[in-house]
Amino acid sequence: MAEEADLRPVVLVVEDDEGLLGLVGKRLERSGFRVMGALTGMEAVASAESNPPALMLLDYRLPDMTAIDIVEALAAGSRRVPFIITTGWGDERLAVEMMKLGARDYLVKDASFPDRLSPVVERVLAQLDTERSLGEARDALRDSEEKFRSLFEQSREAITLVEPTGRILDVNQAWLDLLGYSRDEASRLDAVDFYADPGGRDDFLRRIAETGFVEDEIRVRKKDGAVMDCQRTVVARKDEHGNTVVFQSLVRDVTEQKRAQEELRSSGERYRILFEQSKDAIYINAPDGASIDANQAWLDLFGYTRDELPGVNAVQAYANPEEREDFLRRIAETGVVEDEVQFKKKDGTAMDCVRRVVARKDEHGNAVAYQGVIRDVTERKKAADALRESEQRFRQLFDSMQSGFALHEVITNKDGSPSDYRFLAANPGFERLTGLKASDIVGRTVLEVLPHTEASWIEAYGRVAMTGKSIEFDRYSRNLDKHYEVRAYCPEPGKFATVFHDITERKKMQEELRQSEQKYRSLFERSLDAIGLADVNGTLLDANPAYLKMFGQRVEDIGRVNVTQFYDRQSEREDIIRQLREEGAVVGEIRQRKGDGTVMDCLRTSVAVNDDTGNLVAMQSVLRDITDWKRREKELQQLSEFRETLIDNANVWLDVLDAEANVVVWNKAAESISGYSAEEVVGHGKVWEWLYPEEDYRRKIAEKAADIIEGDAVEGLETTVRTKEGECRTISWNSRNLTDEKGQSIGSLALGRDVTDSKRAQAELHESREELRRLAQRVEEVREDERTTLARELHDTAGQAITALKLDVSQIKRRLEHGQPPTSEQLGALNTLLDVTADDVRRISSELRPGALDDFGLEGAIEWQIDELRKRTDLNFKVSLPSEECRLDDARRTALFRVFQELLTNVVRHADARSVEVTLERGDDVVTLTVADDGSGVDLQKLEESSSIGIIGMRERLRPYGGELHYDSAPGKGTTARVIMPVE
Repeated sequence: MAEEADLRPVVLVVEDDEGLLGLVGKRLERSGFRVMGALTGMEAVASAESNPPALMLLDYRLPDMTAIDIVEALAAGSRRVPFIITTGWGDERLAVEMMKLGARDYLVKDASFPDRLSPVVERVLAQLDTERSLGEARDALRDSEEKFRSLFEQSREAITLVEPTGRILDVNQAWLDLLGYSRDEASRLDAVDFYADPGGRDDFLRRIAETGFVEDEIRVRKKDGAVMDCQRTVVARKDEHGNTVVFQSLVRDVTEQKRAQEELRSSGERYRILFEQSKDAIYINAPDGASIDANQAWLDLFGYTRDELPGVNAVQAYANPEEREDFLRRIAETGVVEDEVQFKKKDGTAMDCVRRVVARKDEHGNAVAYQGVIRDVTERKKAADALRESEQRFRQLFDSMQSGFALHEVITNKDGSPSDYRFLAANPGFERLTGLKASDIVGRTVLEVLPHTEASWIEAYGRVAMTGKSIEFDRYSRNLDKHYEVRAYCPEPGKFATVFHDITERKKMQEELRQSEQKYRSLFERSLDAIGLADVNGTLLDANPAYLKMFGQRVEDIGRVNVTQFYDRQSEREDIIRQLREEGAVVGEIRQRKGDGTVMDCLRTSVAVNDDTGNLVAMQSVLRDITDWKRREKELQQLSEFRETLIDNANVWLDVLDAEANVVVWNKAAESISGYSAEEVVGHGKVWEWLYPEEDYRRKIAEKAADIIEGDAVEGLETTVRTKEGECRTISWNSRNLTDEKGQSIGSLALGRDVTDSKRAQAELHESREELRRLAQRVEEVREDERTTLARELHDTAGQAITALKLDVSQIKRRLEHGQPPTSEQLGALNTLLDVTADDVRRISSELRPGALDDFGLEGAIEWQIDELRKRTDLNFKVSLPSEECRLDDARRTALFRVFQELLTNVVRHADARSVEVTLERGDDVVTLTVADDGSGVDLQKLEESSSIGIIGMRERLRPYGGELHYDSAPGKGTTARVIMPVE
């Protein structure tokens, strides 16, 4: 088994006293050191050069050399070994001299020498380790300077480097954006310029001088004068003498945050705000561990929700629950615990935390709650690991970056001018882009590697290394036959680093682009479409002749005219600008206004033109006037819509069938008549089973349809279909077949007219004519009856009375002829007979046309008729008439009265009623007459279906005047007849 390496620090003890040498060696070995010895100066120099020790314990005076001789001999051989001087006698001058030579300490070999020896050696070695670590840190700092610069510029936080005098050394882009300055303006500013309160600068200088670190809030004034609240963190960077050389400041705009805090503070909940908004986790527990309260930072840190908090016990938060008991013991003793402890989250993740817990006590001194503040320091503990990983990633980035990178040192001639440079390092990207291997060039000069390198390259890089000013340029290398984009900067004096890209392809593309630009310009100028370029404010920057012609402009107007005047609606341009910023291009139709104000429809394609930062600076648009095209499109659309409307709005059933009798077209009228929608029937022939459910009838229809498809056209073919609602409708069909361009039958077209209503109307017309015929016959019969009655009345009454009068007059005449006057009896009888005759004539005349209708109007005639019926019947009448005369002309008044007479006649003849109620009402537009009886009533359906001449006669009498007759009746419940007669 191989022996393990001895890692103990080596101490070379140089002592001419062999006994003391052995004693010192044993003491140091017991203290954990490996010891080598030397009795002479020459032996010490040889031993230190062959096996350099960590530390020499050097006797000042040896037989052959002094300590000074030994140190100088080692320095001549480039060996610098840390040493401690030992001497048998104390000499302050000697101690100072040796300290100047680099001695780490000075020991006098007195009685306490053996006891002091090991602690001093341990302390010196510890100092050496610290110095070595600091040296490594400085190297790491230098190596990471470039990475810091990148982070500095890319940071979203505003960062400044300011001298103690207030002069600004450097700012990052985030700072410039925040305060609104350019980089040139920032270089001329003083720190006090952006203090809203210049007096705050003095207070800051006092605090930073005391602590070297300031973290606070400050009110900062922007370039435009606006004041904002900022959170500031400032660190004083010092030199090796402890003098402040620069303030590094990080500023974050917290104006909105401050405003929110102010609003919250105004609510009176100051404590709760501090509690909830604290970045540190704050909690309050009962002595038994039960959770009383916790802020959001605590919930976020441990992963609990607020609803879960009441069920969380403090012991659950400990990664090692035994530490809870130790905590309770300590807080019971002191009332305050500040320490570092490992907690665990809800998901079991362990974390290192620092905490400060205070016991809250009651008036008796008993702990009632523990209030604690916790801060997660896991990340801080991981910082060292993260730094190491960062270095590894940086190396990986160096090796994997696509850009070429190389580090060089400049070689100058006697006059100090750069004459060559040496390769110190190169990454794989350098090898890939140049074809040169790092192993072949590192350590060699460029003229050794590429003898024909142009002097301009060496001069340019020499200026970078000697002045520290970075440069960026594009250059062609004849040696490599490639174009490169190069950035060179100075990492330290005398050296320069280059980061470069192969842009050979880009250069080729640029040349092709230039040639393409010439072609584009030719197309631009000759294009029939209007092409224009305008900035975001609307200024026309370029336009082709078609554009100028479209908008009535001249070439001289380019750069002066604003294109916003060409928009029909200004808001459309704002929408286009917004879409260009979001999407980069806009395609669509837009209404533009020509120079003469004429509005036109245009097809527009606009493309965003952005600057290097991606901000929209202009837009290029291609416009085509489609006004005529839109008009023609609209006309075609209207024609199409008209054709579709003609089919859909046709008042006839239209369907188109294919050769298999499947429905292809089914218009609105077909839907309306059949009840089946186009969605239900198009694409199949099932509808015929629905329309013709009887199989035999459907078969006949199908045979006829097949004949039509074969070319047998039909006109006026009537079929009966059953609609979706179950109603039967009669359709009259005109149908023919449809053929293709070869004359082959491909289906049929049918136009169907619903003749159900017309056939029903014809039947009703026929029935009406029959009713009129019967009515005319009845009228003639009534007229003949009236003539017979009138003849009988005239014969029986007036005729007899006139005959009697004639006899009486003849007797009086004979008496007068004989000179005898008529007797009083004769004259009295003659007078009585005349009165009776006059009454009979008046009665017959009234029956033909009541005189009351002419003398007293409709209301008087109604009362007269009722009085006559009272004389001849036992009916009880209740009459309600208007106080004012109804405004009806003579014809309407007569018709209404005759209907009234007919209604009363029906009551007397058929109703078997005891009482009748008559009401006459006058409205604004109509007069309503109601006759209601309490008789036997009738079945209304039978009444309407019957061919009652009386009802037909009354309705026919009312029809010329727009009058209506309505019945309301039921068997055993009387009958109410209502007559409505329009005034005009």
